[in-house]
Amino acid sequence: MIFFQAVEFDDIVCAYGSGRTVSGLAIANYLCGMPYRLHGIVVGDSKEDYYRNTVQDHLNELGLHDVSVDDVISLYFDYVIPEYGMNIPCQLELMAKSAAQTGVILDNTYTAKAAFGLKDLMQNKPEVFKGKRVLFLHTELEVTQSTQNYYRHFLDKLINKY
Repeated sequence: MIFFQAVEFDDIVCAYGSGRTVSGLAIANYLCGMPYRLHGIVVGDSKEDYYRNTVQDHLNELGLHDVSVDDVISLYFDYVIPEYGMNIPCQLELMAKSAAQTGVILDNTYTAKAAFGLKDLMQNKPEVFKGKRVLFLHTELEVTQSTQNYYRHFLDKLINKY
């Protein structure tokens, strides 16, 4: 669908939680011969092998035994917070900035962590996206109790800051 909207980009970035969205995007991109590079910001707390194996299992199920995970996706493991739905202060600040400046709500379980990872990569590893047009996919809004509490109690104060 994005392809048909004439949005021009080179790389796609999204959260990697269970692996279904990331695997589907990466494999579809590969099978369709699309030129995009997919980047998965890992937000879960499982071992690195779990995430690689999930994508590889999906590739194998489709008979793509000669295709490796690294052929279809770049994975980033530096943004994992051990507890589900928990965040570090700079991720919470990014949630507030996003809501205040763009109207886009980021949930604290997936999209805030992935958006923070993208921002960090762009600032601290600019070579990853140098010269690239990057599309960030907001894949869901997990409205957990902690997300609701955060926006109820803290957002008003932080939005006024921006």
